[in-house]
Amino acid sequence: MDFGEWEGRTYESIDAEDGLRWREWCENWRTIAPPGGESLDAFVARVRDWLDKHPLEPTDTIVTHAGVIRVFRVLSGSTWDEAMASDNPFLGWTEHSL
Repeated sequence: MDFGEWEGRTYESIDAEDGLRWREWCENWRTIAPPGGESLDAFVARVRDWLDKHPLEPTDTIVTHAGVIRVFRVLSGSTWDEAMASDNPFLGWTEHSL
């Protein structure tokens, strides 16, 4: 997800320096975008568009971050609550069927 003004910063630094907007986004992340960033719907559309342009084979491997993995889960039928509760360990391995 493009975090706009917050890109590349830790959550702790965003909260310390832009706490009001950070907390508002944290409470409404499904409906509002980070300042200058993309909305959840735009992020999902970008991932879906990439998948449409790059048909996958069963043996393909995609290296990505937890945000995209969660979108894959939602596109595969999980709810956002389920996707957000999923464990995505750093340098971990997860298999998905899309």
